[in-house]
Amino acid sequence: MTTQEYLQWPLLATWRVPDEHPVLPGHFPAYPVLPGAFLLDWVIGLVSSYPGDAAIQVRAARFPAAARAHMLLRAHGLREGGRVQFAVVTDDGIPLCTGTVDGVNKGSLSS
Repeated sequence: MTTQEYLQWPLLATWRVPDEHPVLPGHFPAYPVLPGAFLLDWVIGLVSSYPGDAAIQVRAARFPAAARAHMLLRAHGLREGGRVQFAVVTDDGIPLCTGTVDGVNKGSLSS
């Protein structure tokens, strides 16, 4: 999957990582990054927030780059049956976290 393909998927949400986010100081203090588990939790929350949808499990996830303070993150998702492919990218389109969530029921995400 190329970055350009991710950017064609529906935009689920955007979020700017605040400089003072509480997880940053403890996650590699000399080189603070947002933990990958935090990004996955954000995506699962977004997918599960649509009426009738529930993210049951993360089937696959990759973390090709780190999310840092003050970055603007964009979460994109594409429904494929009972799954949602997702990508969290920077405002410049650099992928930070990509993968697939299983267990998605009928709801509002575009097919």
